[in-house]
Order: sequence, then C-alpha cells, then structure tokens
Amino acid sequence: MTKWIYDAPLVMPHASQFVRLNDGTLLRGGCTLIGTACADILAKGLDPSSAHLQQVTHDIYYQASKMKMCGSNGSARQSDMLAYAKRIGLPVLDVLPYQEPMPAAKWQPFLDKYTGRSAKIKYPILVQWANGAALTDGVAKTRDEAGLRYHAGCIYGTAHPDSDPDNFFWVTQDGDNSVISTRAALYSPAVMAAALPISMIAFNFVPNSAPKSGAPGPVAPPIKPSTVAVKREDLASVLASLNSAVKLLGTY
Repeated sequence: MTKWIYDAPLVMPHASQFVRLNDGTLLRGGCTLIGTACADILAKGLDPSSAHLQQVTHDIYYQASKMKMCGSNGSARQSDMLAYAKRIGLPVLDVLPYQEPMPAAKWQPFLDKYTGRSAKIKYPILVQWANGAALTDGVAKTRDEAGLRYHAGCIYGTAHPDSDPDNFFWVTQDGDNSVISTRAALYSPAVMAAALPISMIAFNFVPNSAPKSGAPGPVAPPIKPSTVAVKREDLASVLASLNSAVKLLGTY
C-alpha cells in the first residue's frame, strides 16, 4: 500500500459544497464560498472538521448575500471574496486578478511561490477555474461533474507517494469531487493546467496561527457526521441539475 507524504499546514477533512440552507434547500453554487471557508479555517487555526467547514460556508452565504457579495445560488466573483475577506479579518497575502484565458506563465509561478513544493510555508489559495470538468483526482480517478465549467476550490499544499517524491499533487478542497468524502482531492500539475485557472487569492495566516516552516501538517481526528451534511441522493440530484446551469463565476 502506497504511503503518502503531505506537505500542508493541516490535512483536514473535507466537505461537499452543496450545503443545506435554513429553508431546507441546497446551496447549489457555493464552490467559491466553501473555498473561502477552507482558507479562513486554515488561516485562523479554527476547527477543521467537515461539520465546521460546511457551517462556515453556510454562514458566509448568509453574510455575503446580505451584503450583495454573492448571488442567490452562492456564486461569487473574486472581487466579492476580497471584499468579504477584509470584513472578516482574513488577511490577503497576494492576488492574481481574474484573466480569461490566463497563460500558465502567470498562474504557475503564483501557485508555486505560495503553496508549491519549495515554499517554506504553504498558504491557502482560493482558485477559480474555467474548466472544472477536467479536475480528476490523481489516485481515485474521481472527477468533478461532467460538463462543469466555472468552478472554485482551495489549494493549500502538496502531496506525493513516499516512493516517488517528484510525482506531486496539489492538495485541494473541491466540494464537487466525490473523493472529498474520504480525503482532500489530489490534482496533478497536468490536471491543474487542463482545468484552466483564471484567478487566485493567496491568504496569509493570522498572528500565532502560522505553521512552522517546513513542518507537514497533522491529520485531523475523525469527526461526527455534520448536522448540515448533504445526503448522497441529494448530491446526485444537484449534480444532475448543474448540467444545464448557467456559469457560476462569469467573466468579471
């Protein structure tokens, strides 16, 4: 059995982006919101459980929608999350502004600098993609929804098999990939390129929350099922409905 080496501030449980709202409906376009929630948890050293990740996403939706910083389905621009991060005290380290198409010569150095293999500290990065259907887990081969275009997630480190250090993958919170029921999604550099990144925000750690330089993160302990978890049949229904959905992130 392959042993995996993670280089990340924390190997946290993950959760579906399809969070149940107060009225019982599912949040259908919350990929940018759950990516921001993941970054907020990592940056502030908060409870990393799946239940809390979904709860923070739930709270971001109601707060951001009230301030006109996301759509009714949860879709959000990069500028929306920059404004929201400022309001909640989530420090922004650097920004790669929206550009579509964005050449690899722009996004690859940004990703490498802040959470790549040579980065001494792995910072959480909110990424928006233009071709979400290309996102395929490097081990389980699970994919995001067929036909998915505009999508978002949080990249916060790298991982590799102990027998092959050069074969690395990006550790990613991706609420649309079924692999998140067991662990973080692992995306290869080739998959990342195929997904077409179009914007990135690197977030900083708040004081006293930054991990020690070069120290791989611990694995978070098992948790109880989330009180806002989505049933598998609900998730299947949502994924089917998204085939005909309008693009969530847009050209901003």
